[in-house]
Amino acid sequence: MASQPARAEGPSRDALWSQRFRQPLQLTTMAADWLAAAGNDPGARAFGELQMAWGHRYRNELAPAEQRLARALALYQSLDDEAGLANCRDLAATLWSAQRRHGDALRLLDANAAIAPSRRPPIERLITHDRRGFLHDMLGDRDESLRERYAALDAAGESGDPAAIGFTLGMLGGVQADLYNLEDADQL
Repeated sequence: MASQPARAEGPSRDALWSQRFRQPLQLTTMAADWLAAAGNDPGARAFGELQMAWGHRYRNELAPAEQRLARALALYQSLDDEAGLANCRDLAATLWSAQRRHGDALRLLDANAAIAPSRRPPIERLITHDRRGFLHDMLGDRDESLRERYAALDAAGESGDPAAIGFTLGMLGGVQADLYNLEDADQL
C-alpha cells in the first residue's frame, strides 16, 4: 500500500479521497492546495494530479481531466506505484464509460480486481468496486453489479468514512430498488 507522501501542509490524503462523497465540485480547490504543498515530491505530485483530474471529471471538464490523468499516470509509472496506477485506471475507466466504452472500461479494471486487497486502502478499493458495479449495470449483468456494490460497501465500512458509507448505501439501495428488491432497498 502506498504511504502518504510527506508535504509541508495542506489537506490530507484521506480528506481528498473523502471529498468526492461530500462536495465533489470542491475537489479541484483541495487538489490545488495539495499540489501547492507537494513541492518536488513525485508521489505527492502524482496524487495531486490524480485528484485534480477527478475534480475536473466531476465538473464535466473532460479535456483537463484527461491531461491531468496523463500527468498522474506518468508519475505513478515512474514510481512503479501499483496502487497509484490502479487509481489511474479507475479514472480512465470512468472517462471511457462516459464515451459508452463500457466493455473496454470493465476490461481495464480487471487489473484492479486482481490486486490483493491489502495492497490498496479501502476507499480506493471502494472506487474500483463502485465503478465495476456501474459498468456491470450498463452491460446488463445485474448479479455481478450487486456483488461489486456489496464489495464496495465492505470497503466503505473498512474505511470508516461516514460520507463514503452513506454514498455506498445509497448506490446499493438504488440498484436494489431498480431490481424491485424493495425491502432490501428500504433497509439500505
